[in-house]
Amino acid sequence: MKKHGIVLLAMAAAALGLAAFAACGLAACNDTGDTPGGDTPGGNVPGGNAGNEYLVFETLADGSLQVSADSGKEMPEEIVIPSEYEGKPVTAVKAQGFALNRAEGLERVVIPEGVKSIGENAFYNLITLESAVLPDSLIEMGMYAFAGCTALQDIEFGSGLSIIPVGAFGGCAIASLTLPETVTDIYFDAFRGCRELTGVTLPDSVTYLGSSVFAECEALTEVTLPKGLTSIENATFKDCGSLTKIEIPAGVKSIGSSAFEGCALKEVVLPDGVERIGDRAFYYCDELASVVFPDSISEMGMDVLFSTAYYDNEANWKDGVLFAGCHLLDADRVTGEGYTVPKGTRTIAGGAFDLSGSLKKGIVLNEELVYLGREAFKGCAFEEIAIPESVTTIEADAFFGCDELERVVFEDPENWTRYMTPEDVREPVPAAELADPTGAAVLLKDSYRLFTLEKQ
Repeated sequence: MKKHGIVLLAMAAAALGLAAFAACGLAACNDTGDTPGGDTPGGNVPGGNAGNEYLVFETLADGSLQVSADSGKEMPEEIVIPSEYEGKPVTAVKAQGFALNRAEGLERVVIPEGVKSIGENAFYNLITLESAVLPDSLIEMGMYAFAGCTALQDIEFGSGLSIIPVGAFGGCAIASLTLPETVTDIYFDAFRGCRELTGVTLPDSVTYLGSSVFAECEALTEVTLPKGLTSIENATFKDCGSLTKIEIPAGVKSIGSSAFEGCALKEVVLPDGVERIGDRAFYYCDELASVVFPDSISEMGMDVLFSTAYYDNEANWKDGVLFAGCHLLDADRVTGEGYTVPKGTRTIAGGAFDLSGSLKKGIVLNEELVYLGREAFKGCAFEEIAIPESVTTIEADAFFGCDELERVVFEDPENWTRYMTPEDVREPVPAAELADPTGAAVLLKDSYRLFTLEKQ
């Protein structure tokens, strides 16, 4: 504990103020001593706020002030930033203004009403900070504003913020999180690595959660997701090793890559309406034994359920092939020289038949199939395959390494386009190129290998 807490500061400042008033005339005491165009260190002027001597005020273009710590002073345990200084309103906390190299020792900060913005890295790596009070007037916060504040466990949010920015509270010691109803967007890494965080309640106003928002929150056990959420982005809950249960809202359409990788989920029920599951979405969820994937899924990534209890359960494999509902996820145990995809199968996941070199007699695709994943048949040894009319997507590298492939028969060669991400430039594929089985095989192995084909 420091020798000068805020109470001692207030008493000393009051005594100094009285002495100064007795020693000077009224006109002299109203002289603020501002340096035009320069920084103004806070001082114990009559009518000023006690403790301002630890702060530096700078005039912004609109005439208001931004505040930062005076790096030349040893910080008190608590600072209450004034709402105005020398007659000017304080509206901003300066970028990096209270970062570790400027404000070490500060344990609690109160940001007053009237402050509208907190700059980037404002309190970055301030490892002594334990508590912060944010005002209702705050509407903008810079990236990584409180990132690395490893002792910060108590945050009082105001009601003005709509966006929690990139990395804002990464690595903090928050144990429980409830955000105000004004928040609509939480950007990537916002709470990443908050290792003490056990519970999260997100208001229904939130419609966007960025990538890795709660990644590496290893104590997280309970999450309430907002009803308006439409996607769970990449790695949102990756390595949340204590998360045993999650309820996916009905409006979610997409589960991103590694979204729940390394979690302790025991059961997953995805609502009807989910259309996409990314690579490794539930990868290494060791205890995940029960999954329900709806028929609505039309895009399935690679290794979605690899190294889960569901994957390791022999009862879930049929003829060496792993299914989840009507989705073929993995065929690395298939035997024999050929395989017929069962009726009703809608997707073949990325990498499903990867290096199944024994399938020399080919794979027969069913008529309800809509999706062939990335590297779906990588390294297969068959010479011919027919693409049913029902198929609408063939991902990049679907036939990579299929050196023996000589014929690809498109039942419907019309209205296909090709594109490559991230450029997302789409070009029509001439029907004549796909109507020729020999030429189509060459295109899929070579010219179109890195492109995704989609039927319009």
